[in-house]
Amino acid sequence: TAFQGEDDPLILPGNPHCEDLFELGLIGENWYELKIDPPIPGTYEFTEFSDDWFTLVSDDGVYFEWESSIGVDAFISKGGDGGAVYFYDPEAFSGSGLHSPNNSSGSPADISHISVCVDFEVEVSKTANTSFSRSYDWTIEKTSDVSELLLKKSQHYQVGYDVTLNPVP
Repeated sequence: TAFQGEDDPLILPGNPHCEDLFELGLIGENWYELKIDPPIPGTYEFTEFSDDWFTLVSDDGVYFEWESSIGVDAFISKGGDGGAVYFYDPEAFSGSGLHSPNNSSGSPADISHISVCVDFEVEVSKTANTSFSRSYDWTIEKTSDVSELLLKKSQHYQVGYDVTLNPVP
């Protein structure tokens, strides 16, 4: 999406919303719209999915500035017969001098409402720490055909034996 700066908004007729920008291919599919209606200056929370906030400042109800803790992809200021759309690529965290489209007098219309369009920046990570242990119980039996042996001091004798291992059920 090309940048539509604060000096050059895209003007859309009617009452545009973030969904309209998506349908026109102007923003991606994982968007969320924070609609502020009426546009009362203050701080608003994106409570649907995070603790992020958006602050709107306007002294005259026509021009405004904003600041956000989450990156904003697009901003729509509705007034008069249409909406002024401001795109930010890369996402922006503040803006100023924004306004609605000009009305028939050639001046910006009063703000009817605004829509803030943000997308979800999904980061997924996975850590797999696996382990596996298995214990078995066994019987061990050692047998020899020599059952007794008597030896003198320092005498050696080799005895053969068998070892049998059996798992315990």
